[in-house]
Formats: sequence, structure tokens, C-alpha cells
Amino acid sequence: MSDASGSSFSTIDRIFYDINSSSSGSKRAEITSLMTIMIVKDNLPLHTVNGEGFRSLMKSVAPHFPVPDRKTIRRKIDRIYAQMVELKKREMKNVKHLALTFDLWKDSYNNTSYLGVTGHHIKDWNLNSLLLSCSIQTERHTSVNICKSLDEILSFWEIDKSKITACVTDNGANVKKAVTDWIGSSKHLPCFAHTLNLVVKDAIEDSGNFKEILTKVRTIIQYFKQSGPAADELRKVQPSNRILKVKQDVETRWNSSYLMLNRYIELKDYINLALSHLVDAPTQITGAENEVISDGLRILKPFFSITEEMSAEKVVTLSKVIPIQYYLRQGLSEMKLATQIGSLLQQSLIQGLEVRFINVQKNMIATIATILDPRFKKMNIELPESLSRALAKLNGILPSTTPPPTQEQSDEEETEDDVWAIHDRLANQQKRNEPVPADILSSKLKTYLSTPLENRKADPLKIWSQIQCTYWEVSQIVPIYLCVPATSVPSERLFSKAGATMNQRRCSMSPETLNKILFLNSLQLDELKTCVN
Repeated sequence: MSDASGSSFSTIDRIFYDINSSSSGSKRAEITSLMTIMIVKDNLPLHTVNGEGFRSLMKSVAPHFPVPDRKTIRRKIDRIYAQMVELKKREMKNVKHLALTFDLWKDSYNNTSYLGVTGHHIKDWNLNSLLLSCSIQTERHTSVNICKSLDEILSFWEIDKSKITACVTDNGANVKKAVTDWIGSSKHLPCFAHTLNLVVKDAIEDSGNFKEILTKVRTIIQYFKQSGPAADELRKVQPSNRILKVKQDVETRWNSSYLMLNRYIELKDYINLALSHLVDAPTQITGAENEVISDGLRILKPFFSITEEMSAEKVVTLSKVIPIQYYLRQGLSEMKLATQIGSLLQQSLIQGLEVRFINVQKNMIATIATILDPRFKKMNIELPESLSRALAKLNGILPSTTPPPTQEQSDEEETEDDVWAIHDRLANQQKRNEPVPADILSSKLKTYLSTPLENRKADPLKIWSQIQCTYWEVSQIVPIYLCVPATSVPSERLFSKAGATMNQRRCSMSPETLNKILFLNSLQLDELKTCVN
């Protein structure tokens, strides 16, 4: 009886303890911290805590918990930010090689400019990224002012400039000059996605007839977007179990035009039927024009899929740049098209790739990254002088130390992919790389280069984690180059997040608070939970 009674009293005591601790003490602090983390991770306004619905929810789940106001949440953000910055500063002290991406963004609500900077490095054969800053720029975007801001950001994070392997940016003249003045032109890499975008935009602009057909489709799509009766008619003529909407493009972004054309072709029969039922409808696309659009979609599909692939984060991308532009040109050359307009677009794209990417093929960092990727090595490096310079550079910086004990290797399963089909075919035919003259390279590097290429679909960092003991000297160079992203998309994604954060409901947010929220939002949830107290 006493045991049961004791157990009963224990349960009652625990209930009262939980009730009391949620209104004061550690439990209250824990809930407040988790509430703050929810706000920064889910990109919610700070005044969420003042909302009637939210307070009603909290009253139901924790009736004795005093819901904090927005000022309390802001102070909590400051404390969590300070804790996480100190944690990340300690981590960055151990980083030997760091690649940066940066870009400029304008907040349309406050007419304010920001500089976004991200850092990328390899730790334990994993690619890691960190948002270093989204800082307000009050002065003109000259190269001098950009350099000054970059110095301030590195100083804040206590990062030595000598650790910077490369800076990846768009093709803006002021940005390119800033990198050149800051760390030298040899460490600047143009964003692959931006360069590819320019190739496609120029080709569409030069292919007059294709552009006219694109404009004609755009007019039809705008008609369905802007006219309620037209949209209703399009829905009416489609099967009730699969109703699709048209997609409107943004003229400055060719990939959105690709998606618009792709959806148009999917709906063209229903679009023509709907147009035939409507008064004052725009002119329909002819059968010949539909063939041109089909050719265009076939030509642009590899560009679209490659842009998506190369914009991925947390994966190695720079080592793909030289091979992928080579296979793009080869793949385009092999295409057999049905229309003359499609063939003209095809030739414009091939010429654009040759012109825009010739400097990338000469870039030392991109070339060495390709060589250090066990999936590619020197297979697709077309310029002999670039290959010779890169191999000489590698040969000169190899460490001369004793490697640790060997480890077992594992194989990756190979799969097929349209964009990379040419590489897979050549790699399968080529059992070993071409022989390397013995008087050029050390035996360490020569042995690595002479072994067969690894599976293209495998993760190169995982491969290096398995073969590092076999090629230990070469593996020590890998983190310097494979940490560099191929695009400046990480900083662009930061601005997409910034635009969603600095919206109409939060346009009065200070730049300092915006920077803190974006930094915390970029961290993993488990990292943020270390600050719960």
C-alpha cells in the first residue's frame, strides 16, 4: 500500500514539477530557445509569438508557460547567434583551405544593398558550407569597397586570407576586379551557371526565328494567365483527372523559358482547342513552328539538366566543369534535328560554348580539380599546355611524408545518364589513362594517373576516403581544390532566402537582425539545439 501510495505521490509531485518548471526555470528557458529556433529555421516573423492563434495553441499545450514577446525572442536570437558564431570560429581555425562565393543583392523594400559571402571546405572527406555574411553595403559597389568588405568579413571570422583557395562569382566587371585586387586573378573563377546562361541567352538572341516563335508562345501563355475566361476554357477542354496549368517564363531567365515551352508542348492540343473557342484569341502556333519548338527543347534539355546538376550543394562540382562543357559540345554536334531553325540554334550554342569556356579550360584551379577527381583525371583536358602546367604545379606541391597504413577500397555501381552518355562510352572503352612520360611526374602522381577511372556516379570524396592511403601524398592536395564550387549559386540562394525573410511584413527588420537570422537558418537543426537551455 505504501509503495503504491509512494508511487502515486511521486507521480503527483512530478506533475506539479512539470507545471511549475514550464512557468519558470530551466523548462521555460528550453521552450523559449526551441521557439526561437523554430522561428529562425522556419523563416517566421518574430511577431509570430504575438499571434492570437499561436498564443491559443500554447495555452492549450502548456497553459502555465508565459509566451515570450518579440523583444524576448530577438534577445534570444542574439544569444544563440553569439554562441554559434563562437562555435564556428573555433571550427574555422582548423580549416586549412577555404573557397568563397559572393554576390550582391538589393532589398527592394528598403532600397538597400547587401553582400552575401559563403565559405566551403572539406572536413573528414565531407564538403561543408558556412554562411559568412549577409552584410549591408552603404557605399558604391566599387572593387575597392568590395575588397574592404571582404577584409572585414575575414577579420570577423578570424580567417587568414592565405587560406582562400578561390573565389567564385558572376561575370560582373566590378566583382571580377575586386577578386583580382583582393587575392589575384588566378584565384578567380567565373560562375559556371552564369556562363552557361550567357551561352544560351546569346544563342536564342542570335537565332532570330526561334526567338520569334518563343515570343509567340509567350504571348499565348500570357493570354491564358491574364484572362479568366481563357483559363476556364483551357481547364474545361482538358481531362478532368489531369488538369495542368500553363507556365509563364521570365524573359531574363532562359531556363524558365525552357519550362514554359515544355509545358506548352505538353498542352498544345488543348491550348489550340481552347483558342478556337475564344474571341480575340492570339494566333495559334503552326505545325511547322511546333517542330521548331520540339527541336529547341531537345537542344536545350542538356543545358537545363546540367544547370540543375552543377547548382547542387554539398557535392563536388568544379571538377565536372571541363568534362561537362566538352560533352555538351560533342553531344550537340551529334544531334540530328528536323528543322533548319533548330540547326541554327544548335550551331550558335556550340560556338558559344567554344568561346565562353576557352578561359575555363585554361584555368589552373579548374584543371587541377579535374585531375584530382578520380572519375575524370586528365581524360577531357583538351589544351596540352593547360594539362602540362597543372601537372607541373601538382608535382611541385606534393608532400614528401610517409603515408599511413593502407585501407580497403570499394566499388560503386555504374548507371546511365543522358548528359554524360559520351563520357561513359569513352570511359568504358579506355581501361587505363594514357601513359605519362616518366621524366615529367613523380612516381606518386604517375601511379595515380595511370589507374582506371572510377565510376562517374560515385562521390569523389568518398572515393578519396577509400584510396587516400594508397595515394596518400596526392590525397593531401585534394581538399585545396575539390572544396571549390563550380557556381556562385550558394550566395544566390542566400539572397532568395533573404528576399523571403525581408518581406512586406518584416521590411523594418534591421540589417544586423537579418544577417543573424540568415546565419542561424543556414545551420543544421542539431547544431542549433546545442544552444537549448
